[in-house]
Amino acid sequence: MRRFMPWRKQPVIPYLDLSGKIEKPSSQFGAAGKTLSLKVHGPQITCAFKAITKNYPVIAISLNSPGGSPVQSHLLYQHIRFCKSMAERRLGQERVEVLVFVEDVAASGGYMIACAGDEVYANESRVVG
Repeated sequence: MRRFMPWRKQPVIPYLDLSGKIEKPSSQFGAAGKTLSLKVHGPQITCAFKAITKNYPVIAISLNSPGGSPVQSHLLYQHIRFCKSMAERRLGQERVEVLVFVEDVAASGGYMIACAGDEVYANESRVVG
């Protein structure tokens, strides 16, 4: 009886898609969809970490980046780690899991961002490093 409860909410795990070259955007309305930067993706990262619940303290990040600006890479890395610590504090959890899934490439700065995760998953044909 417990297996089928249509009125019961299914678990939701926050998901982030971080794809593109890592660089500082030239303007707020520039190529926002094609670049990774703290200015463009910072609010999305914060919002995703706020959506983490106590029952499922995990977030999934899909990463596909050939790298780029070392400054922006480090800012994104720091922001993910900061949001993780704030989520742990907010939930009273000892650990919130950050799972990073490499799609095609996580090179250079993309690798730095992947290191912000607790676990990194990549197929043997992916370029990581």
